Amino acid sequence: AARAHGADLPDLTGVVRGAIVVGPDAAPGLPGQQVVVERALELSARTGWPVIGEPVSGVRRAEGPPGALRIANAAHLLGHEPIAAELAPDVVIRVGNSPTTKPVRLWLERHRPSTVVLVDPAERWNDASFTVTRHLADDPAEALHRLAATAENPRDSVWRDRWAELDLAAARAVGEELSHGPLLSALAVGVVADALPQNSIVMTSNSMPVRDLDAFVPNEGPKIAFVGNRGASGIDGITSTALGLASRHDDPVVLLTGDLALLHDLGALFGAARVGLHLTVVCIDNDGGGIFSMLPIAARGAEVDFETLFRTPHGLDLGGFDGVGDVRVHRITTAAGLRASLADATGARAPGVDLLLVPVDRDADVAQHRAVSDAVGAAVR
Repeated sequence: AARAHGADLPDLTGVVRGAIVVGPDAAPGLPGQQVVVERALELSARTGWPVIGEPVSGVRRAEGPPGALRIANAAHLLGHEPIAAELAPDVVIRVGNSPTTKPVRLWLERHRPSTVVLVDPAERWNDASFTVTRHLADDPAEALHRLAATAENPRDSVWRDRWAELDLAAARAVGEELSHGPLLSALAVGVVADALPQNSIVMTSNSMPVRDLDAFVPNEGPKIAFVGNRGASGIDGITSTALGLASRHDDPVVLLTGDLALLHDLGALFGAARVGLHLTVVCIDNDGGGIFSMLPIAARGAEVDFETLFRTPHGLDLGGFDGVGDVRVHRITTAAGLRASLADATGARAPGVDLLLVPVDRDADVAQHRAVSDAVGAAVR
C-alpha cells in the first residue's frame, strides 16, 4: 500500500459507489469523544456513502446531519454473497482498527475495491486482509472533515437508497425472527441496548458478545455508549475494565459478557463493594465458548475433540456466587424479566455486583443465529 501524508487526500470527485468503515478504537464511544464519528457522518451526508460501524466504534447511536446513512445490519447483509456483490464499492475510507465483523472483512477481501484508504496518524498495520491500497498518515477527524468539504453533495443517489432499503429490510427480518423466539443471546443483547437509561455505558466482552452487539443493536434507542477492549486472549480483564469505567462514570455501567470471560476475571466481582462501586453484569451463560459452535470446526466433533479443546464447557453453576462478596445473582429466563432486572439494578445501584444470569442453550442459540441469517436472506432476495 502507498503512503501519503497531510493534505495528500484522495480525489472523490464523481465516485458514487463508496463506503466509510469506522472500526473499533477509531473514537472512544464515551460522551464528548466522538468527533471522528461526527466527521464520518458528515462525509456520508456529502457523498451519499453509507457508514458501516459496529457499536463499539461509536457509530450506532450517534447523531449525524441530514442525509447521513448509518448501516446497522452489515453483519447480516454482507453475509449473503449476492448482496455483498451488489454492494461492492469502488472506494472505501477506513478509520480505526479492522472491523470485528467477519462479513465486512470478507466483503472487502472478495470484492477488492480499487481504492481503500486507511487513515491513521501512526500508520499502524490494521489490515490483516491486505486490502488497503493507501495509508494516510493524518488525524482521522481532520482528514474526514477535509474530504467532506471537497466532496460533491449528491441530490439523488441510487447507491445510497439501495443501502438504506436493504438495511431496513434486514432490520425487519431480524425483528420478526426474534419476536417469536425464546430469550437467547440475540434477544438479550437487544433488550440491553433498548432498556438502559440515557448516558449509560455498555462494556462488552469479546468472542460472541461483541459480535452479537454488532448484529442485534439497532441505530434507534437510548443514547448509550458501547465500549470494549482486547485482552491477551480476548477475554482477560474484562470485568476489571468495566469496574474501572464504573469508577469514573456517574451514570450506570453495564457489562455484557459470556460465562468464560466472567470466570477469567472472577476476582474483580468480589472487590466491587469493598471500594464502593456498583456494576450490573449481564452474563450470557452457554457453558463454554459459544463462538466455536458457530464455526466449521464444530462439524468435526469427536474427531478433533471439539467439546474439550474448543467449546471448553466448565459445568459450573454461576448462580452459586449469590451472596458471595456482595454479588447478587438474578437468574433471567424471559425478555420481560431481563428488562425489569436491568431497571432495578441500574436504578438502585447498591455497592457490589448485580449479576443477571441468562442461561442459554448453545444448540438453540446456534439454530436461532442461522434462522436469522436465513430470514434476512429471504427478505433481501
